Amino acid sequence: MKFTNGPPLVSSTIWTGVHKTLRTSPAQAAGLTERLWDMSDVVALIEKAEQPTSAAHAN
Repeated sequence: MKFTNGPPLVSSTIWTGVHKTLRTSPAQAAGLTERLWDMSDVVALIEKAEQPTSAAHAN
């Protein structure tokens, strides 16, 4: 997943919240993930995106 300098990550609810009718998260229903994420997964993804790339250090 690629991040830009735009708005913050789309609501974590699509990744971590279970929809009552679907009985799964909206992200699972859309085929974006196979498992229900918890907030630590979302935090890890954000932290990884904030890390400088090795190419940035080469210059």
